Amino acid sequence: MVFPAWQGVGLDADQNFTLLITVQPWFPQVGGEVLLIPEESKEKVDTCSWFRWDTAEKNQILVYQPPPVKDVQYKASYTGRESVNTDCSLQIKNISVSDITYYIMQRNTTKESEVGQIFLVVIGKCFTCPFLTYTIFLPLLISLYRHAPGPSQWWHPPCGTPFHQMSRK
Repeated sequence: MVFPAWQGVGLDADQNFTLLITVQPWFPQVGGEVLLIPEESKEKVDTCSWFRWDTAEKNQILVYQPPPVKDVQYKASYTGRESVNTDCSLQIKNISVSDITYYIMQRNTTKESEVGQIFLVVIGKCFTCPFLTYTIFLPLLISLYRHAPGPSQWWHPPCGTPFHQMSRK
């Protein structure tokens, strides 16, 4: 399954998102890995840049130049858990709920510049309350993502919290 880039949402809603980005697995779990995969380019790729939340310089993760150059420049938002593949896909290891945010990729080719965006959803490991995780927590998280003020402001209920006690603090 794939998650398409969300058109016209997030802080960069004025940008024209033309690049489709998919995520594997569809709903990664805390502690696991995730791969953000841009659609294949028909042109020679000069650079790929990945960002968290928006395209501000402070949110840039890395800039990659594919072979024959094959250079990676790590930027301010790099945590040491991200790596880039030759197809410009971004792999994030040991993911956590703090990784829940928008990921934006800017790709420069010989003919054009493309931008894609995807919202990453991470599922918490909760072995004692699978009903809460998949029937309440996930829909709640999806409904909140448009209203979150920023990636550091994400809130999630502790495992076993009754639904009527769930509120932002």
